[in-house]
Amino acid sequence: GQHPLRGRWKPRVNPRDVILNLGEEAPVPEGSWQNVVHDHNSTWLASWIESLTGKRKYVWLHDSSLIRQNYEKDKYDKAKNIEKYYGKLHVLKGVDIEIGKGEIVSIVGSSGAGKSTLLHILGTLDAPDKGTVLLNNERVDRLKGNSLARFRNNNIGFIFQFPHLLPEFTALENVCIPGWIGGKKKKQVQERATDLLQNLGLGQRLENKPHQLSGGEQQRVAVARALINNPAIVMADE
Repeated sequence: GQHPLRGRWKPRVNPRDVILNLGEEAPVPEGSWQNVVHDHNSTWLASWIESLTGKRKYVWLHDSSLIRQNYEKDKYDKAKNIEKYYGKLHVLKGVDIEIGKGEIVSIVGSSGAGKSTLLHILGTLDAPDKGTVLLNNERVDRLKGNSLARFRNNNIGFIFQFPHLLPEFTALENVCIPGWIGGKKKKQVQERATDLLQNLGLGQRLENKPHQLSGGEQQRVAVARALINNPAIVMADE
């Protein structure tokens, strides 16, 4: 059937920054990485957000090193000298990246290069073993516990490789939960969640629980959940 983010659906959100992990299949021309345009099964999301912001940038993650481009503009997300170990395995080896407001950055590279690991660190879901991470001039690598959770809830929307919906809650409730955790009014959150789900073609599925939804419907619920708090940055893992 028609993909929910193609054709008739007209999004009402306007994320200022987006990071995409497009996986290992995205080709990068020999000797060229800047402004790469490719045919990939995740390109629809990049194209959708590019239509809203008018900007896109790809970076190539290879052997845990990140090629980067400097922008003469305000940086929203900046990471420097990021290193990550899993036991003796050195996954990220001194990664630097700067992302300006309104940019779309896609991380591509071979399997095991550390794409998801980097995305999780930038999204505050994991901590680097070395290096600094700044989001909106906040040293998020120094935040802990409730302070980190509040910052993440207010500023970051994360779309995982798998939906990770809570099975005991309906589609509407799953989308509302981050808004309720953020202390927003219940009715206001429900109205926005309903609007998002309707725009994603799930207006008739609001009261269905995850096991009553198809895989694609579950992922669309996850997209709505990532957008419920109008985050400053959206991170999408494949």
